[in-house]
Amino acid sequence: MITMMERHSERGTSARRLAVIMAVIVAAGLLSACAQSRNVPSAGEASAETSGPEAADEKAPVQESAVPKAPALPDVDDNPEQLLTMTRDDLNGLLGQPDLVRRENPAEIWQYRGKNCVLDLFLYNEEDNPDSPFKVVYSEARDLDAQKTDQRSCLGALLRAQLTS
Repeated sequence: MITMMERHSERGTSARRLAVIMAVIVAAGLLSACAQSRNVPSAGEASAETSGPEAADEKAPVQESAVPKAPALPDVDDNPEQLLTMTRDDLNGLLGQPDLVRRENPAEIWQYRGKNCVLDLFLYNEEDNPDSPFKVVYSEARDLDAQKTDQRSCLGALLRAQLTS
């Protein structure tokens, strides 16, 4: 006849066995799911893939970055020499309306303001013919602190701003 203690001991052993089996099944399921989602090769596959002369020639696939690329800047002719001899109409067509026009007889100073610079264009007409068109004879660029700056970069920035507006 089985005593009370033996029955209790048998039940405890069965419960422990069942718990261990369940834990192994759950762990195996979790490991299987992880390996499938990551496509992790087994140890045999990994050593076969990385051995041999072909391995050096193969390149790993490159993952796409989530960082958006900055749009390319439009190409512009940023040579400030192109401004020389331009008329008012030419300037309006290229850079749009100036931000400021100052008239100091016999000259006009046209000012274009960008984010980081200011471009001043000095226009004159022919002295002996007041009906002749005003044309650019000199240009100058300065930064926002009124220090001379590179005309090419300033003109390029103004032209790009004009294209994107």
